[in-house]
Amino acid sequence: LQSNEITTEAVERVLAGIGEWPTQARPNVSPDAKAVTGMCLGAVNVLGGVGMQLSAVSQNFQNLVKLVCAWTTKELPDFPFSSLQINYNYAAKKHVDGNNIGPSHIISLGDHAGGELWVADTFVEKENDKGEKVLRGGGGESVIKCHRAWKLFDGNSEHYTMPFRAAPGKAAPTRISIVAFSHSSYNKMPEETAGEMRALGFTAGSSDGKELPYFEAFRIDKSELTGEGLDAYFALRDDRRKARPPPSAPGAVGVECNGYSAGKGAGWFSFVRGRAAKRARIDAFFKPKAPAAKLGPATWDAPKRTNPVSTNLEVKPTVDDAGLVTIQLPKNRVGLWFLELEEKNGDLRCVALERFDLYNKVEAQSEAFHAHVARMPAGRVAL
Repeated sequence: LQSNEITTEAVERVLAGIGEWPTQARPNVSPDAKAVTGMCLGAVNVLGGVGMQLSAVSQNFQNLVKLVCAWTTKELPDFPFSSLQINYNYAAKKHVDGNNIGPSHIISLGDHAGGELWVADTFVEKENDKGEKVLRGGGGESVIKCHRAWKLFDGNSEHYTMPFRAAPGKAAPTRISIVAFSHSSYNKMPEETAGEMRALGFTAGSSDGKELPYFEAFRIDKSELTGEGLDAYFALRDDRRKARPPPSAPGAVGVECNGYSAGKGAGWFSFVRGRAAKRARIDAFFKPKAPAAKLGPATWDAPKRTNPVSTNLEVKPTVDDAGLVTIQLPKNRVGLWFLELEEKNGDLRCVALERFDLYNKVEAQSEAFHAHVARMPAGRVAL
């Protein structure tokens, strides 16, 4: 810093000279569920109600932070960043970043071969409603070569580190990757923390709640999830349900997904229990019974869920006099909802209702889903 040697070579020399790296508990990226070697400089969210703070390593090693921040700002003058995740010699498994607005820049330093970044999607330039050029996803998967070169990627799209090895002539690989990004709460930190961030050289960090122009195109607008917008959605959902109710023919099944906008995921399953239900209605017709007040559809008990992330239903499923079972799914529970039916003697019986969280726990829940399907006997109906 004193000699103003703020270069990629200088930063690589400093980071490669660290004798003992700190470790982090990052199960979403760890290839073996163990702690990984690395550190996050800048803004972090401290659990237990503490909120946005400057990371402990940033407070203890301020000269290191100032050097890496000055270099990042020099290399990426138009990119605001509140945090710098530095990873040492491990290949992150497939994951989606948490608490990242999205646009991120990555570079890998050190002598190594391989270690590219695989991404499920890439940014492309598109026009918005105002005719302005903006970055949007949709470019498809790609392998990003980032060795000693900064590259843009979407942290909110799946990505992982490809295998790396020693560079020619080297006994062992050294791969140090730096990811510059902004925490989703970069503008909601205590003013004291924001001041500390600015003093160290971070270019995103405030307490006023105002969005930096760079991130306006990436922040999800959730204003429609409250007030009149939410009321209009519920009215639309109810009208659609009346216009296109669940099919009621014996043996019919139905499914609808209302997840057309962020935060509004919902839907329902239905199935008609068939000839067994019809037989029960005929038997009930000929049995003498006392008149009773109509109380609406009876409730129906769904099978006990076995997948760890399965979510309890907010509304108890119903079954009407025609044997039509309707299962209203809880809103905003991301992932794959799965209904498994068994046909026996003309009757449909629900044997499983599960949710697989393929959004937040991609690998574990993908495996759980495949295992569930593999256990299904032939002839089952799945929705």
